[in-house]
Amino acid sequence: MKHKDLFSIIGLAGLIITGVVGCSSTEAVTPDKIVDKLLADAEKSPAFYAEYKMDEYNEDKLQTSTKFKEWRDSTNTNAKVEATDSTGKKNTTWKTGTKLLSYEEGAPTAMEVSFEGEETILGINQRESLMKMIGQIQKTHDFQNIGTEQILGRNTHHLLAKPKQNQKSIFGEMELWVDHESWIPTKFILQTGNTKSIVEYTKLEISPKWPADLFEAKLPANVTIQKIDSSTNQEKIITPAEAEKILGKKVLALPKPYQLEKVTALELKGELNRTEVSYTYLKDGVPALTLTVFPSPGGPIADIDLGEEKITVRGKEGSYMEVIKNINWDEDGLRYGIMITHPDLKKEEILKVLADI
Repeated sequence: MKHKDLFSIIGLAGLIITGVVGCSSTEAVTPDKIVDKLLADAEKSPAFYAEYKMDEYNEDKLQTSTKFKEWRDSTNTNAKVEATDSTGKKNTTWKTGTKLLSYEEGAPTAMEVSFEGEETILGINQRESLMKMIGQIQKTHDFQNIGTEQILGRNTHHLLAKPKQNQKSIFGEMELWVDHESWIPTKFILQTGNTKSIVEYTKLEISPKWPADLFEAKLPANVTIQKIDSSTNQEKIITPAEAEKILGKKVLALPKPYQLEKVTALELKGELNRTEVSYTYLKDGVPALTLTVFPSPGGPIADIDLGEEKITVRGKEGSYMEVIKNINWDEDGLRYGIMITHPDLKKEEILKVLADI
């Protein structure tokens, strides 16, 4: 698993969309203009504090529920996010400059990563994933402006996106509510097959006042920090044949409908001192998962202290970390890691695909 992928998934709540619509009414704004505005102003970010909840359903039965608290400054330099699941377990992530520090309450270690010169990958969260998703479905979905509705007593643009006729897309129907003033998406609903995800804000404060030390990480005295520095790591695009030459063995390939988009090699320096090969797969033209492979370092697969669950993968001992949707196992001298990047793909589906290879 690449460390930059790890922190891009568990990293800070991130991309806030800001701007002012130059029209006096929602009816005067076409849905395409609203979507274009969201994507074009993706780098702008007002200071804010927000509370929101994410619920995931399968066949109308609630599967997971997570509550978030998020603070972010106007420069996008400093941020803090607290995520609490239905059991009360809390994970806190701080961003200061080009460093991310993530800590799960009760764990003996926290993880810190530095991405000097790679600021563009920092701060990805549910909303930034949403922005990427919207960019991906512009060609596959038709957008409709339902009108102005209120969320938290604030006017929002209510958009509805439906798949175009005879257009293949892994994403189903989506509803999106975009705040008129701040351009923050304060609610969205995604329905794909039997699964549904709902994110809704319960509190939003623009340009609030907060303590000067808000973004300073406060950890228990007995917690150690594991530091990861990616500034010296070099990634390059390679061919599948070159990948097998690097690894010295043939690598498992996912069958259709998964399509291989690219293969990259990441040379890690320092303590790890290895080359990781990553295979990026699409499903129906949409990014689905990343398969990362490197020589097995040996030792236990699952780290219970980091919240990993013991599972069986292809008849072998493996692990699964829900917070980053990552599956790990060893096979034929190689360590395999699959990070699920599509919000509607479930662990069980990937395990079945792997079992049938």
